[in-house]
Amino acid sequence: DTGRPEHAWLRPGSHLWAALAVLLLGLYFSYSAARLERHNDESNQRAQVQTQMSKFRFEMESRIFRSVALVTGLAAQLQVQQGMEDAQFQAMADQLLRGQPQILSLSLAPGFVIRSIYPIYGNEAAIGLRLLEDPVQKVAMMRAISEDGAVLGGPFELVQGGTALVVRIPLWTDVEGVPRYWGAASMTLDYEYMLQKAGLPELERSLRLDIVGRDATGPGGDIIRGPRIGVAEKPVKMPVFVPGGSWLISAVPQAGWHPRAWWTRPEVLARALMSLLAALATARILYDRKRIRRLAGMDTLTSLPNRRWAMHQLERLIA
Repeated sequence: DTGRPEHAWLRPGSHLWAALAVLLLGLYFSYSAARLERHNDESNQRAQVQTQMSKFRFEMESRIFRSVALVTGLAAQLQVQQGMEDAQFQAMADQLLRGQPQILSLSLAPGFVIRSIYPIYGNEAAIGLRLLEDPVQKVAMMRAISEDGAVLGGPFELVQGGTALVVRIPLWTDVEGVPRYWGAASMTLDYEYMLQKAGLPELERSLRLDIVGRDATGPGGDIIRGPRIGVAEKPVKMPVFVPGGSWLISAVPQAGWHPRAWWTRPEVLARALMSLLAALATARILYDRKRIRRLAGMDTLTSLPNRRWAMHQLERLIA
């Protein structure tokens, strides 16, 4: 027994079964810890994405509603005056658009036909457009009439190039004591410029986005920007409230929530190695304890039972 080789403790026995149990238990706890860390990492990432999207949402909503406030003031003036001459409109629009690079144009549409527009240069094609008959503009205009308030339409592709949002505000006038629709006031916003100023390019460097809700129709609307992100990707979702409705933004990190497999993380590999070392140490300790107990009752020279073993057997037999 004393002449056994050093690797004898690796031979099958109860000590190896105990070591296997230690290894399996260690691997289980390593897996549980990895799952928990993975969940915490995703929660932290989602919180960061939520913060980034909240900033974009605030900037976008603020810019849209500040611009709408300008055309609302123009609409109120028109209603008080029961209409407005083109020269007066041009002068007021010139004042309103100063320092407002996001506003491309303002227009008046008595009888829902555009008759006045500022600036006229580059927008001549819009004169005479019938808002209730145009297949692109009709949906947003009808919603504005039915809701009796401002509605954001678009984005639309402009004839002169670029993409724009259009805010339509239906206007009433008092004709012989009877309120009647006068027509509409409209404002065209530079869509790409507003997205840029709200911080979308910075978002798209780290996130993959989609925006749905064309004509402010919310989650059930058509896609506005980006390929639609599937539910399986677990995107962070956030509404952006605009006049007459909302958009819905969905976002996931460019590399996904988990760019690397959980078992390739350094801490997982370290815990697995520690479990293996603990299992080997357990096997060696149990083997050595068993061997020491056996050697305690054996003569090292002859490998025969010694006096201690004999006295132990005698006590057992007497008992």
